Order: sequence, then C-alpha cells, then structure tokens
Amino acid sequence: MRITKRLASFAAVGLSATLALTACAGEEGGSSGDGAPSWDACADDPNGCNSGEPAPGGEIVWAFEQEQASWNNLTSSGNTFALSQMLDKILVDTGEFLPDGSWAWDLDLLQEEPQLVSEDPQSWTYRIRPEAKWSDGTDITVDDFIFLWRHNSGDPEHCTECNPASSAGFSQIESIEGTDNGKTVTVTLKPGEKFAEWQFLFTDMYPAHVAEAQGFDLDTPEGMTQASQYFAETQPTWSGGPYQVAQADLRQQIILEPNPNWYGEGPVLETVTYRIITEQDALVTALNSGEIDGSRPQPNPDMVQQIDAMEGMLSYVDAGYEWEHIDLNLENQWLRDVELRRAIFTAIDVNNVLNRTVASFYPDAEPKTNYLFLPNSEYHQDHITGTGHGSGDVQAAMDILTAAGYTLEGDQLMTPEGEPVGPLRFVHTEGNQLRATTAQLVQENLAEIGIPVTIETTADLGATLASGDFDIMIFAWVGSPAFQASGQQFWDSESDSNFGHYSNPEVDRLVREALNQSDLAAVADLLNQAQAIVASEAYSLPLLDRPVYAFVRDDYVNVRPNFTNEGVPYNIHEWGLAASAE
Repeated sequence: MRITKRLASFAAVGLSATLALTACAGEEGGSSGDGAPSWDACADDPNGCNSGEPAPGGEIVWAFEQEQASWNNLTSSGNTFALSQMLDKILVDTGEFLPDGSWAWDLDLLQEEPQLVSEDPQSWTYRIRPEAKWSDGTDITVDDFIFLWRHNSGDPEHCTECNPASSAGFSQIESIEGTDNGKTVTVTLKPGEKFAEWQFLFTDMYPAHVAEAQGFDLDTPEGMTQASQYFAETQPTWSGGPYQVAQADLRQQIILEPNPNWYGEGPVLETVTYRIITEQDALVTALNSGEIDGSRPQPNPDMVQQIDAMEGMLSYVDAGYEWEHIDLNLENQWLRDVELRRAIFTAIDVNNVLNRTVASFYPDAEPKTNYLFLPNSEYHQDHITGTGHGSGDVQAAMDILTAAGYTLEGDQLMTPEGEPVGPLRFVHTEGNQLRATTAQLVQENLAEIGIPVTIETTADLGATLASGDFDIMIFAWVGSPAFQASGQQFWDSESDSNFGHYSNPEVDRLVREALNQSDLAAVADLLNQAQAIVASEAYSLPLLDRPVYAFVRDDYVNVRPNFTNEGVPYNIHEWGLAASAE
C-alpha cells in the first residue's frame, strides 16, 4: 500500500458541485522499478502512473458504497459523489480534474481551450467540434449549455423547482448565445458581475433535445421543472461520452457498454459494471470471491489490512479533497438555541474520534480547523480551536449550559423552561463503519452532558439531507482545489445544499460577495470572515480532511487514484486489461 501526502500542497477543499483552478495535464508515464505498471509511482507522477497498453475488450466490476435514488446529479438530492462518478462518461463535460488536482479541457468535445473574450462584461467562448454528438446522432450545441444554465441558475423565471445543488456562477450569467449552428457558445455575465473560476462551470450537461422530445417547453420554468424531474426519474438511453447505460438498477448495479457513436478515442473495455455494495464487510468478501475488481470506498482499519494483504492488488491511501463533518439541523426545537449547539460541539471529542477511526491506517490525521483551506494554505486561518469546539471538554460544555439557564437533573439535561432536551437523532450512511463508530462516540459524549442520542442509518444520503430528516448528521463534501463557490453552497440561507437550514444575514452577504470577485485572495478573505461566524454559531463541526483509499487488481492498466471530485473513473475509457508482452 502506498501512503503519501501529495495533495496537501493544494490550497482548498471544494465540494462535489464546485470548480477548480486551471492547469495543463502532467506528463505521461510511471511504473514500478521493474517496468511493470503499478501505483508505486503515483506520488511522483499522479497523472501517468500505471500507464500501459491495454488489450482490446475485457470487463471490470467497480464497486460503490451508496444506493442511488435519482439520475439527476444537478439537484441537491441527487448530487452524490457516487452518482457523479457513475455518470461521468455519459454526461458532457467541458473539462475534468486530473489526479494531481490540475484541470484539463476536454479536447474531444472542444476545438481549443476557451479563453476570456471580454473582462467587462466578463465573457468567454466555447468552440464545439463539428463531430461532437449525442449517441442518437444529435449535435451537442448551445442548447445543452443553456439547459444547464437554466437548471442551475436558481432563478424562478428559469425553473421553479430544479433545486440545484449550487447556483454559484450560473446565477451571474446574463446570456448564452450560439453561432455557427450552435457550435460556438458565448457566455456573458451580468453587468458588473465577476467570477474568477469561470472556467469550470459547464460540466454534467444533460441533453436538451431529449427533454424537448418529451414535450417539455424549456423556455418556461414549468417546462424546466418537468425536464429536471424527468432526468431524475428516467434511466438514460442517451450518452454524450464514450459509454452508455445498457442495464441499470440504481440500488444494485449499472452496466455500461461502449457508445457506438462516440466521437473520441476509446473506450477499451467492452463492459463496465458499477456494483453497489453498502456493507463494507461485504465489499471485502466480494473482492475475495472475484465478484468485484476495484473500488474507492471510505476505508476502515480492517478493510485496509485485509485488502493490503491480498496478492495481486494495487492499493493507495492519500490526503484527498474530502472533509468529514458533523452538521446540526437548526429546525430542531432544541438546536435553534446557539448556546446548546456550542455546548454540544464542545463536548464532542474530535481527537478521540480520529484515534478510534482513522489513526491506525492514517496516523497523520489531525482535527480540521478551517472548513475550506488546508493548514499549509496561505489562506488558512484556524476558526475552530479558539471556540473550544471538538475539544471534548465536558466541564466547559456544562459551564456554557449553566450560564444559559440549563440544568442537569440526574442524567437528563433540562431547558431553562424545565423541559427535557432530546433525544436527538444522529444519522449516518448505513454500512459505514467509521461513521458508525463516530456516532457511538458522539452518543457517549453527549450523554455526559445529559443529552440522549439515538443512532439511525440511511441508505439514501442525498434524500435524507435534502429532506432534513435528521437532527445530527455526519457526511463529507468531496471536491477540488476550488473554493469560490463553496461558501454559497454550504451556508447561504437560500442554498438548496444548506441542509441544516443555517441562516445569518452577514454570512449571506459575505458568501454572495465572494462570488462576485475576480481576485481569489479577495474571495478567500471574504470566505474566512464567513467561516469565523459559522464556527462561532456552532452549525457545522469539521472533523478531518479525510484520508482517501482506492484499490484495483493489478492486471488492469491506466486505472489510477484520482482523489478529486472526479473519482477514479475519470478516465474509464482508457482502462483495460494489460496487453500481453510479446
């Protein structure tokens, strides 16, 4: 197993729907010392390690941990990391994050790298290749860009109930115009609006013509709502990438086959199966029995030890673009009180959580003290330590409660009005051992201050978050080096991804002002101001920048760790079984 801190040099952790800084791809190549493809070189050559000549054909079974309930990755409920990976080579993207965190434009889709054509108003142009088509032969055009804009803008005149995961950037667009039969797309922001990370807006594009064929009027908000719901409920019979869906059950598996009308290079494998295995013990069993070939699960000590002991496996642990956190639902009758929230977070012992979960296989794990920026970033400020949150200081937590008028009667905390507090429902994804352990530790911590906690699991993380069906929730945001849109998505009172219903007018002002900036240093300053407020009001408790783990059988080439929000299948059209040496 390879363990590295390669990604620690990047400035920020973004989120599953946000954007990233641009760079070109790294050099190709990378193998073990004996010349055989491997993951040994991934620390030094993340974009080229395990490169090799694949044999034509073959198949792979790749496992995911979460069942899905939607085909629409654009909505707040469908915006799961697993679904984004499953649809990555079916939806249309203008570019993608490479394993080293850099950005590469998709030059199968585009004729050239887009550039700004105007600073005021801010405007840029995409030139789509003439041969770029959906699998049914329909051209990929400006209409698909307009559909994505209208879906994600958050403007009720565009869509009444699209509920986008994030409207950042899209809400600032004034117009999208097409020329050259829709193959040249010009995006223009509203007067006075700026967006520093403009390059990364147009990913996960759905086919506008498919929605129109269903009779939906995409020029109306009602028609867009119908289209959004249609894409959520309907298995794709179309594709804009190298693979298309052959068979699917979102709760069991998705089988992909090559898109016969794909206009780019590849794919190599004849079949890609995405198998859904929610129980982590079952994941190891499936690997042992030959039912799966690889995965990127959330690791636990037993899993890592067992897989690393197997012959013929490549495995890798790295600091990823993921941060684990505990959020509170402020619509809960007790959690509306900021003093109670501060006491809860003070009583939780984050160091103990890390020691009991990830320390055995990732000893460098440390409590996270900034929601967006890693410790060695020039933008990092410690917003957590000074609050005492995560310290596990039970006496300090009781002092907060006593000062606020709470009392402890036996082992039950009582409100200032004499009502018992709780029980609070702590929800985590089923089958996840680390989160189950964390839930038990939090339950013990809060029992010490008289708050009973019941533990529940969910098989549908997106739906649980979107519906607010929790009091305390543990989950992770998965992202990239980007950060401009993060604050708006996490904490804006009007964001559909603000699942715990946090609301502060000053935070709204700061995160919205951060969107309208062309200078990332100014963006970081505004977001640090917002973070300080969010931390002080005890809405979200960051736990750690989560170690990320991946494994695959060693007879596959061109499979490599990508711990950005693209996931390992970012280049699945290049995957294959190693060709036999002549």
